[in-house]
Amino acid sequence: MNKHIATQIANTYKRMATRARYRPAAPGDGMGNILFPEQELDLEQEQFDYIKSWWATEDSGTYPAGVPDFTYRPALIFIIEAARNLNGMAPEVARKLLVMAIEQIDHENPVDVDQLEKDNAA
Repeated sequence: MNKHIATQIANTYKRMATRARYRPAAPGDGMGNILFPEQELDLEQEQFDYIKSWWATEDSGTYPAGVPDFTYRPALIFIIEAARNLNGMAPEVARKLLVMAIEQIDHENPVDVDQLEKDNAA
């Protein structure tokens, strides 16, 4: 990995930390909770750790996404497919899929089980 890629990943991590308040490399409990107050965290160390982790994942070509919750599986599918489209250089398709994912997440009842059963019966 070259310096430009490392800088790009570090800057992306900083944007996640500041704008989304999402710090995947911070010490946590594995459930999305950070174990220490923000003032005790070391953003630069997190960036360094994240660069190593991200690059190892990217270099392997495999991005584990975990196991989806039934309710949000459709949104996750749209997000994963958007990522694949970005890798395939189709950003406009990726954008449409991401909008669909957000719409799915924002929907009051993202998955109507009764409707799914009706659709499968048809």
